Amino acid sequence: IGAAKQAELVEIYDQQAEKLRQTRDNDLLTIKEREEANNNLLKVLDKQKQAMLEEADAQLRAAEAQFKKNKNQENEIALIEARTNKKGVEAQIEGFLSEQDANRVALKKESLDLTNSQAEADGARNIAEMEANASLIENDVARLELQKEIAEEEKRIQKEILEAKKANYKEGTQAFQDANNELLDFQQDNAARQKEIDRDLAVAKVEAVMGGLGASSDGHIRRCK
Repeated sequence: IGAAKQAELVEIYDQQAEKLRQTRDNDLLTIKEREEANNNLLKVLDKQKQAMLEEADAQLRAAEAQFKKNKNQENEIALIEARTNKKGVEAQIEGFLSEQDANRVALKKESLDLTNSQAEADGARNIAEMEANASLIENDVARLELQKEIAEEEKRIQKEILEAKKANYKEGTQAFQDANNELLDFQQDNAARQKEIDRDLAVAKVEAVMGGLGASSDGHIRRCK
């Protein structure tokens, strides 16, 4: 009877769990809906765990009681099978919980990727607009100064995104190291870009001053004539 009840409980909770898995794995739904389904799945699995362990324990107690009354080979085998059954139930439950937790992590990563993707898209549109405005400026100094502002804004946006990504991983993991390397690489590239802009800006300012002096000298000569 205990075994029959255990099998019935497995089927009842399996049906509930499977419906929640279908919702969780439906990528046409929002991340929030899928995370909610996965959280509800954990609640169902906890109920399943309790019910299955209670039935397994009941079978084990019955087998132990029977073996205590009569220590024949048949009852000994039944006792061993009851113990094995409990271990099997524990392993089955652990598998269910591991699958749920793996999907929790995957959904969290998917949510992070979605957030980063949106932030990167918004930032890219902002940067593109600023660059378009810079391309319309004929004055070299003014254009380069705006390009410097663009580089600073890009640095702010990307640093914010990459720091958020790094914060979601535990230090010492490969994912944390990859995110940290991505941040360091970007900072290095951005610093090189800003250094190049500063160099071009310095040259442009000198040329502007020299051009102004040249124009002033020409005007002075024409006035003298």
